[in-house]
Amino acid sequence: SYRQKSGGAAKNKTNNAENKFLEETQKKLDEFLKSEKTEISFPSSLNSKQRQIVHQIADQMNLEHISVGSGDKRAVSVRK
Repeated sequence: SYRQKSGGAAKNKTNNAENKFLEETQKKLDEFLKSEKTEISFPSSLNSKQRQIVHQIADQMNLEHISVGSGDKRAVSVRK
């Protein structure tokens, strides 16, 4: 039988958090597409992995997306 590597539980929590963020972002961008808004901004509190997820989903939805700012002020803006 296979043994789970140490730290596996922490990795599962990370994956669950990423999956939850991915689902929430997909929903937020779906709602944005249906709205009359032309731009939506995601907060600078997102970490680099979360920003990457926003970029990937926006790209799949054929939306314009750009990171603005630097360091802890870095944020993602998405446009139709």
